[in-house]
Amino acid sequence: MNTLSALYQRAPSTPLTPVILIRWMVAFGELMAVMASQALWNTTLPYAPMLVLIAAAAVMNLYAMRVYQNRAVSEETIAVQIIFDIVQFTGILYLTGGLANPFRIMLLCPLALAASLLSLFSLCMVLMLTLLCVSIIAFDYIPLDWIGHNPTETHMQALRWIPLAMTLITVSFIIWRLAMSRRQINEALQETQTILARKQQDTALGALAAAAVHELGSPLSTIAVVAREMERETHPDDPMRDDIRLLKAESDKCKKILADIASNPARSAYMPNTLRLDRLLMEIASEHGTDNPDIEIQVKSHTPENLPKVLKTPNLEYGLGNLIGNAASFSRHAVIIDSNPGRCNHSR
Repeated sequence: MNTLSALYQRAPSTPLTPVILIRWMVAFGELMAVMASQALWNTTLPYAPMLVLIAAAAVMNLYAMRVYQNRAVSEETIAVQIIFDIVQFTGILYLTGGLANPFRIMLLCPLALAASLLSLFSLCMVLMLTLLCVSIIAFDYIPLDWIGHNPTETHMQALRWIPLAMTLITVSFIIWRLAMSRRQINEALQETQTILARKQQDTALGALAAAAVHELGSPLSTIAVVAREMERETHPDDPMRDDIRLLKAESDKCKKILADIASNPARSAYMPNTLRLDRLLMEIASEHGTDNPDIEIQVKSHTPENLPKVLKTPNLEYGLGNLIGNAASFSRHAVIIDSNPGRCNHSR
């Protein structure tokens, strides 16, 4: 059952970039071989049909670049492109001696592409076509014309080395290019998974914050109502009146904090903000200061350019906010915060 499922499992859509690059390389090598055949190897080739086959490869590449560009294409499209390369190169071999041509080893290049980009079923079809083409040119081909004499041993060594080197380079490039594509896909997948995990965590934090607001909203509302009733019933000179006002203010501040958490539960969690120390203190003082308009909060700095930059985190924000709020609660007129090192916050 697993073998059958693997046989018919379709390959994912893939860009044609590797196929196009390899085809350009092979077509360039074929053109160079045609141009240098007589000078280097003392042989003549059927130039007209070979140039037609090379031009057909160039036209097919230009068509693929224009129509498909860099978008992913289906497995059938990739199979058609690879089959074209096999048939085109088989035609070149047919015109240049069949299997006696040392460049026959380059038939491995389209097969390497097929093994990397196609499903097992499509690969088997391409392999059968390649075997059929090899069988045809094994018995029917146009022999090479060596212009009346056999090639020297030096020529034969060059004929063995050049196609082997080209095949090694091409197959290595195919494997590298496909491995690079796989790595890019894996990196994109990992980044997507990381973003999804963050979104899920944000959703979980939002649900938790909503539950906290729902659970704590009623007790805080009850505390605020009771505090207002107690404030209304107490005498203006009653020493408990200030405590009641403080209780009411603190309950309102708790409701404000819960509402802020519910609206943005992941605030500063994944996008930390780095600020200069004096600006950080100003921002926190404006957010977590006092509700009493008669008390002024000032942040002073004698040498602001020498102050360090501090990462604004939720812990630091709420810690300094509580410190500033406590200073404002016990001050009469103003809270002065000196942000220079070695100095302390004070109130008056």
